[in-house]
Amino acid sequence: MTQPETDSGMGNQVADPLYGTKAMSFLFGGRTQKLKTMNRILTDAARERSKRIKELERQIAQLQRELEPARRAIERARELELVADERARLVNEKDEQLAIVREALTKGARVINEKDEELAIVREALTKCSSRIQDLEHTLAEARAMLQET
Repeated sequence: MTQPETDSGMGNQVADPLYGTKAMSFLFGGRTQKLKTMNRILTDAARERSKRIKELERQIAQLQRELEPARRAIERARELELVADERARLVNEKDEQLAIVREALTKGARVINEKDEELAIVREALTKCSSRIQDLEHTLAEARAMLQET
């Protein structure tokens, strides 16, 4: 601030750079000081708020950098979920096909068991026939032997 100068037309009154005269300075000086104080307080608050905003912006940027890998992981998980769903669908289809094949094999096994039972009956009959044939051949051999002796 510069020194007030004496106004040659006003006598002793010294000019105030802001208000023009000492009287005006006296009337508004307290208000000026109050406004300066309030201005300083508001400036300090604005400076602090600006610092806080910058800090919050830095934190947001950091969180966004940390968030990006998480987003990629979520997307990868979604892709894997789709693949898993498709594989589960294929497994279910194969299970259905396997159930059909098992049913056919079970029917085939039943038929084979029935045929084995029939075969066992035929074998038993053949064994009896074979035994009967051997008995008859033995009797025939005895009868031929007797006829030759006579």
